Amino acid sequence: MENKRGIQSVEVASEILKVICSSPKPLSLSEIADILQIVPGSVHIYLVSLMRTGLLKRDETTLEYEPGALGLRLGISHFNKNQLIINGKIRLSAFAEKYELNAFISMWSNEGPSVIFYKEFAGFLNISFKLGLTLSLLETTVGQLYCAYKSPEEVLNIIEKKPQKKYKSSHYSTADFQNMLKDIRKNKHLMLDNTPTNGITAIAVPVLDKSNSISLALTVFTETEKLKTISTPINQLIEELIYISENLYE
Repeated sequence: MENKRGIQSVEVASEILKVICSSPKPLSLSEIADILQIVPGSVHIYLVSLMRTGLLKRDETTLEYEPGALGLRLGISHFNKNQLIINGKIRLSAFAEKYELNAFISMWSNEGPSVIFYKEFAGFLNISFKLGLTLSLLETTVGQLYCAYKSPEEVLNIIEKKPQKKYKSSHYSTADFQNMLKDIRKNKHLMLDNTPTNGITAIAVPVLDKSNSISLALTVFTETEKLKTISTPINQLIEELIYISENLYE
């Protein structure tokens, strides 16, 4: 394969993508050029094309580069072939359909929790929710769930570079918030009302690997008043969702 003729520009672009996708934070032009040992002017030409295709995007405030919409879709396509995610999609969908709830699976990215699967069984709720959406760490139910299982360094790296609408990054370090994270780990779930949308209740549970690190999060949500009409007691519903999350690796 190495002896076959290829297109060098494509190979250079792929190296740029590898550098950006493997970085825990967005990178500037100079940082990318330094890592690849390529003249910044040459790197910039590739970055322009990669942004035009949607593989990359640039923060116009910091001028840093990170994966774009097309890049995220390609990543989601790849992850959807993972057996753990396949199991999650099947079992979460059956659960959500049974109770008429909307459901999604999220995975950690360098921007925070990103939605890699979404299915509506409670109907359209008009909350601008979509596949590929990156969720706030401090202001969403699933975001706070991830805060309970990711390291402080990983969490702070994101909330300090992406200001939250409601909370300052210092909110993460408050005693109340840290105590809530302990409760999440103890109870293996988080259920919140009106977070971030008024009138909506969400329940999120972690999928943990053998080392107790979070691999995925399973979340269901619907209108708070509609949830109250479900005949199954809410505690039983939560226990069932936790059972699903704890048995996805089988």
